Amino acid sequence: MKPFIHSLLICLLLTACKKDDPPPPVIIDFPGGDVIEFDCTANDTLVLADNWQAELLPVDLPVEGVKEMVFPTAEVGYLMGSDLSFWKFSVPDLQFTRLPVEACQSASISAPDAEHVFVFTFNFITNGGLCADELHELWRSNDGGSNWEREAMPDLVFEVYDSWFTDGQHGFVASTHGGVAKELWSTDDGGNTWSSHDSLALHSESDFYEEPFYFINQTTGYLLGDSHLLYKTTDGGRNWETLVSTEDRFQKVMFVDEMTGFAAKRETDPFSFGPPSNKNGIYKTVNGGLSWVRVLSGYPSLFHFADQNTGLAFILDDFCYFGSADEKKYDLQYTTDAGLFWDKKEGFKPGTEGGYQYCFYAPKEGFLIAKGKVYRLSYSG
Repeated sequence: MKPFIHSLLICLLLTACKKDDPPPPVIIDFPGGDVIEFDCTANDTLVLADNWQAELLPVDLPVEGVKEMVFPTAEVGYLMGSDLSFWKFSVPDLQFTRLPVEACQSASISAPDAEHVFVFTFNFITNGGLCADELHELWRSNDGGSNWEREAMPDLVFEVYDSWFTDGQHGFVASTHGGVAKELWSTDDGGNTWSSHDSLALHSESDFYEEPFYFINQTTGYLLGDSHLLYKTTDGGRNWETLVSTEDRFQKVMFVDEMTGFAAKRETDPFSFGPPSNKNGIYKTVNGGLSWVRVLSGYPSLFHFADQNTGLAFILDDFCYFGSADEKKYDLQYTTDAGLFWDKKEGFKPGTEGGYQYCFYAPKEGFLIAKGKVYRLSYSG
């Protein structure tokens, strides 16, 4: 999985912004209401909540939407477009450069630093219009995307749906085949060889979750497993300890240190027909994942904690089972006391045009892409 990275719908309605002759940066507060709209100019800073801010960068996306992105540093990011095109973004130059990676079915991208980039692609090989075979490849670059090596993945590694590299040599992928088996694979040599961790039980396809990995450093990481299991490693993934089963199955987990972590539970897609689970929300552990307590109720679309006390989350505030996604509204909730109390700003609308992605390269700094615009996120507290 990518550092601090998540592919999720969030809920801002952003209008087109002028880019000519930008004035000095100003602070704009988000108003409340059914629809969030504001006039903005490049380099304006938007106050999301409390001390969370988003600075609009004077650059447009080269693609209509973004499926996945990772910013390993403040200076460079790697993006996968909704059309499965791949791009490098130089933040100081405000320039997008298309990368020669090819994918037509699905892909996963990981970049532990600015120089090492790994892209796992899944393609169908056709014969006379019929699917004759599947091609699973690893594209990797050791020089920031200037040059690429391309090779087939081992036969037993099928479609990679998530990946995480802790450095240029050590990485993990979660793979699935035919929507049934899910396996964890690891490499210690930059993807030249792969080892299977078949003793770990990952989720079945019917219980698909978004991001199984989370590493707080190169040696200590966590893995979401099947049957409410949470695994932990303290030796870089060579061995995994099975923690006690969590009370609820989580779709996303993150830790700010070895003892304090947060997780999102999202059961029943709010954009489908059917009631949500009354156990949805943000959960917290203070004993390394052995036990969890819910600190915020609702269906979380996005959440992030900068430290043990400071976090924010977008929570779907109502369910219109037969409405479109554009009719859904979210509340932005934020806490500065470890989730004991949450403040709320109401009325953010998600929208669907162009998609939304966010990525944190440091606990209090990251990037947000929304409606074709790029924002630099920061927490000033």
